Amino acid sequence: MKNAIKRTLCIICAFITLLCYTSNVNANSSITGLTCDASINILGNGQVQISVCATTNITVDKLSVIIYLEKYDSVSQTWEIIDAFTAQESNTNNLCRTFTIKSIEKGVYRLRGVASAQLNEIIEHISFVTETIWIK
Repeated sequence: MKNAIKRTLCIICAFITLLCYTSNVNANSSITGLTCDASINILGNGQVQISVCATTNITVDKLSVIIYLEKYDSVSQTWEIIDAFTAQESNTNNLCRTFTIKSIEKGVYRLRGVASAQLNEIIEHISFVTETIWIK
């Protein structure tokens, strides 16, 4: 019974969400030292670059990220997912990727995502949301 409660508490703690509101976001966790930096940069001519880097203090079995590019819809006052990007590496402590979108409409955008680290039976997650960015 004690182990079941302990396991349940570990699962609850793993799903605690860290929200960081900056255009260059940094979120971190405590078990594996999982951190995640994400940014969206305007390149010009309707192009944007999305960068993400997830790292841990120790080598983990699996490190992965999912990033959603979202556009604000002022009519429905909701965020719509425009595109999604994923990356995964095994037996590593560093995962960095850059994605370029060559044609993007004018509007207000943000990145939302989650990074995960798996070490044996422990899976740790951190999530993030960047500040909005206006693309003209």
